[in-house]
Amino acid sequence: MEETLWQERDKTYNIYNIYAEKVVLLDVNDRKYVVKGLGQSNIWYGNEEEDRKVETIIENYEKDKINKVTEIEKYTEELEGKEKEAVVKVRINQDKFREKLINKYKKCCLCNVNMNELLVASHIKPWSISDANEKLDIHNGLLMCPNHDKLFDRGYISFDDTGRILISEKLDDNNRMYMNITPTMKIDITEENIKYIKYHRKNVFIEK
Repeated sequence: MEETLWQERDKTYNIYNIYAEKVVLLDVNDRKYVVKGLGQSNIWYGNEEEDRKVETIIENYEKDKINKVTEIEKYTEELEGKEKEAVVKVRINQDKFREKLINKYKKCCLCNVNMNELLVASHIKPWSISDANEKLDIHNGLLMCPNHDKLFDRGYISFDDTGRILISEKLDDNNRMYMNITPTMKIDITEENIKYIKYHRKNVFIEK
């Protein structure tokens, strides 16, 4: 190991050139061991006793780092497994929810699109803020084509308690036409739907 000094303004830095097949650079906070007998020389040749102490410190340091990495990897694997399990459960539940809505409505609640592959199970009260029961409650869902689902999800349309459509003033005539939205549209709703429709109308619908 060769030591040189590098000076910048009023600070002096030690620069080390280390020659070895394997070098372990300790974190600053771990540099607690003081090598004795270095004297005025900028090269440390070591001695048998100091060599053993330094080797032991390095071995223990590496083992400690490996144990920490192993612990982190184990934790992240467990975490990833839980996340994957949660995603799978959500997808299974979503599929069941969608299947129930398809059996109930057969087609988009607002238009005649009836290809199952194109139909979306749209939550009236958003999934993200629904409790476990509300997430799977068929009365908290409407079956819609992608266009109408997007408008409903973003709050550009909603419904009154009789099922009559409400259209946001932010949706201009041009986009209403292209998205197939008219003021005469109406959906069939049940008493069980109404509490969810009220929530959507109050918290999601953008009236103006």
